[in-house]
Amino acid sequence: MTQIFIFTAGNSSARSHLDDSIINPLDFKKVEISLDKKQIENLLISNNEKNIFCWGAMPGKNNLRNWNLMQKGDYVICVYSSHYRFISRCTGKIHSYNLANNIWGSLDDKTWEYIYFLSRPLAIDIHLDNVDIGSSPIKSFGGFSRISDERIDFIINKFSSLDNFIKQTFNYNFSSNNNRRLDLDIYRENINEQEYFNVKDIIDSRNRILASICRRQGQEKFRRKLLEAYERKCAVTNSSISETLEAAHIIPYKGSSTNHVQNGILLRADIHTLFDLDLLRIDENYIIHMDKSIEDKEYKKLDLKYLRLPKNKESHPSSEALKKRFKNFI
Repeated sequence: MTQIFIFTAGNSSARSHLDDSIINPLDFKKVEISLDKKQIENLLISNNEKNIFCWGAMPGKNNLRNWNLMQKGDYVICVYSSHYRFISRCTGKIHSYNLANNIWGSLDDKTWEYIYFLSRPLAIDIHLDNVDIGSSPIKSFGGFSRISDERIDFIINKFSSLDNFIKQTFNYNFSSNNNRRLDLDIYRENINEQEYFNVKDIIDSRNRILASICRRQGQEKFRRKLLEAYERKCAVTNSSISETLEAAHIIPYKGSSTNHVQNGILLRADIHTLFDLDLLRIDENYIIHMDKSIEDKEYKKLDLKYLRLPKNKESHPSSEALKKRFKNFI
């Protein structure tokens, strides 16, 4: 039976390790120097070496028990700050002190040596209270843990299957052949509708709509710089309707430091959405790549075309940032 395992990243040290093997793929050189060729072939035969993700557990009775129980295909979810943050699926595991030490280092000569490999993690942001896993909500997790059989039974009785629960709750279908396509309708279904129409609320509703549009378009300074750099035209379509142009981040927003003109591209709203979903990707040479799942002729015309760059080279998108994003999602 498929299981659900949880790992936590409760402190700054653990969260920095997320960059090493969850947010970014594992550096394959660390695998090569840590494992012999046979181990690599047995473990990673189904993985592209640029698409390897993993996590690990420290030695300990509970950790070892849970690691032994974990099987290929089990769901694995990262939790910190009372939120579910990443969701993935186990693709294999290995006990290796050397590999763990090369990936994450050590702490008092101990390292996270009970390693499990993962499918590409999906970033999520859902509070623990908002996920129904049994009659009583789970308020916190104590490190590496396993969702109990009783709670799994509750999930299956309510959602018919664990896969349905994962898809409906976290908006991801791991059985899909195309992992990039997100079922946005699940988000829409979870948006609460107002119970009645009130004429007096029209002005307030309009203000909320305008505020939502502004948030989507991007912070004022960042967007203004991009509008100036790209001469108020979409870098992909040349559309010049300012109201539809948005400030897209290459490296996702992580505070004001990422609001740099070289980490941004001015995109029309629909192109921005495709870019955010990695259905439209841009490589380090500024070549546009449309995902094969996109069948619309107008979008397909954009495939392999060059991004229109600002006249000022200092405002060009960072080729290093584009390379990092493209490498992580190709």
